[in-house]
Amino acid sequence: MHGFIFIEFEKFALTKVTYKVWDEILLENHLQDRLYSPVSLYPDSELVSLLTSLSTRTHLSAPVLLEQYGTFLVPDLMKVYRAFINPEWRTLEMLENAERSIHVAVRKSTEGAAPPILDVRRVSHNELEIHYISSRKMVELGVGIIKGIANEYGESDNIEVELEKFESEGRSVIYIRQLF
Repeated sequence: MHGFIFIEFEKFALTKVTYKVWDEILLENHLQDRLYSPVSLYPDSELVSLLTSLSTRTHLSAPVLLEQYGTFLVPDLMKVYRAFINPEWRTLEMLENAERSIHVAVRKSTEGAAPPILDVRRVSHNELEIHYISSRKMVELGVGIIKGIANEYGESDNIEVELEKFESEGRSVIYIRQLF
């Protein structure tokens, strides 16, 4: 997983716990000396460990934290990948083009990078179906990102997101509906 994700996760975690508690989390996961480079890759297990510890400290489930983190992450993601975002896009267009633009760029820029595969289908003029394929089983992060994108476009009151998980198959389906 990209170091950028870890750097942003620390920022997110510090909205939930104090610096002292975050230092305790790093220590208990033997990551107190780990420095993350935004363009390097690190084991997914490190994020899972940090997430698990944060969940224990906050009494919020890992899926809830992942969704909240996804929403938190979007403003900085959109800054980093702005060159790949058409300024005319809104929420649905952004989601429709994420795999072809942003995920392709991520895979090209960092050897071994493995963002989830997004198979996006336009169901109707106001509905998308995203088949989210990833062995990480962190689809709630994707749901949070979708909600964060809607926030960025000022459409959070206009977008409905529904998740259907098929964990044994390593995939999920996210339904997005623009309400008006």
